[in-house]
Amino acid sequence: MNFSEVDKNRVLRQLDSFEEHFWLMERVARRGHVLAAEISGQTKIENWHEALRELQKAYPLLQASIGKVEGERPFFYSVPERPMPLRVEPLTSSFSVTEAIEKELSDPFTDGEPLTRSALFHQGNKCVFLIASHHASLDGKSHLFLLHDLLCLLTERASQKPQPLTPSVAELFGRDSPEYRTTEHFSEVSNEAVPVHPATAVHVTRTELSSAETEALVANAKRRGASVHSVVLTALALAGLRSSVVWRTDGIRCLSPVDIRPFHGLTDQVGQLVVLHRCLLEELREDQFWEIGARITSSMKSSSLRSSIDEFLSQASSLVEDEHSPQTHLRLLLNSGFVHDLMLTSYGSYQVRTRFRGLQLDQVFTAGFVGGPDTQKFSTMTVNGSLGITHVAHHPFPEMLQTVKEILTAALATSS
Repeated sequence: MNFSEVDKNRVLRQLDSFEEHFWLMERVARRGHVLAAEISGQTKIENWHEALRELQKAYPLLQASIGKVEGERPFFYSVPERPMPLRVEPLTSSFSVTEAIEKELSDPFTDGEPLTRSALFHQGNKCVFLIASHHASLDGKSHLFLLHDLLCLLTERASQKPQPLTPSVAELFGRDSPEYRTTEHFSEVSNEAVPVHPATAVHVTRTELSSAETEALVANAKRRGASVHSVVLTALALAGLRSSVVWRTDGIRCLSPVDIRPFHGLTDQVGQLVVLHRCLLEELREDQFWEIGARITSSMKSSSLRSSIDEFLSQASSLVEDEHSPQTHLRLLLNSGFVHDLMLTSYGSYQVRTRFRGLQLDQVFTAGFVGGPDTQKFSTMTVNGSLGITHVAHHPFPEMLQTVKEILTAALATSS
């Protein structure tokens, strides 16, 4: 498609530097992310189609695609007449939600195509719903907001209030998106010049703490001056040390996505509204579990966090100062602060509503991947009082989630 022919009235805004980073990376290594919801209660397929149409009308980024013109920044543009894709399949006894997510994560997003798609695995009295997005357009918490609104539309037949276009992170922090310093020939940045995505499959596994274990973890973390995010990250790091010589030798480069909505009073705004907080964990000892968690928590408090955000924004801008191919971007990325061994995304602050008129949300979790071949990516969310942990990796460390549970259980035992 010739994106120079896109009607100017359809252009929403330019991508900022972090969004452009995701756009470039999607072309060489998949960077989409998925939410899965397991739902009990009677629904009709036609009602899902209708609710999705109403949801799409309310959110500009659900109507959008990404385009790129030589010498100019990529941009979001609107295609409101195009419905958001919904793939419908029967929910069978052999269905595996983790396998469905793995398949969804393997399917890349292409320029000019929708940035969000969904799948419904349906039976009369229960179903599993997946929503997947290009990471340049939406973050994981956006999927939670969309799921809530969608289930309200399904059960309450209420109209969805239109939402404004979400500003970029750079805009919110007063950063410009200047013109490129230098440019490469357009053929170098077009889809046709990009090699196939890596063939290595991504693997998704899950585990949960019981409600009692979750309650004990929250209480003990609070008493020890640590966040739940920090103590889970500590457990993940310690578990990985048992498997990785490299982690034991070089330390563990960790990234934690930070939701910036609270900084700007955006509450339930839908978009790509996270930045990344870095920390290096070295010389860890399991008998110092709670001290490590408290130290990580301290590094993520607002005074330290603002400086971390500024550093992140500058790093993201430096990666896309020049117009370049995805391959060039990948080379730059490998020498940047975005390289990491371990990432944990936490949704602990989000209160998941589980009861809707005639429907029960039994389980919901997110999965996505943003790292290199050996990166271990995790996300946590509490549903119905139970903390779930999801692991995504091309080469997962063996028995990682089981080891994490053992470490958390041991830490709780020593703390009681």
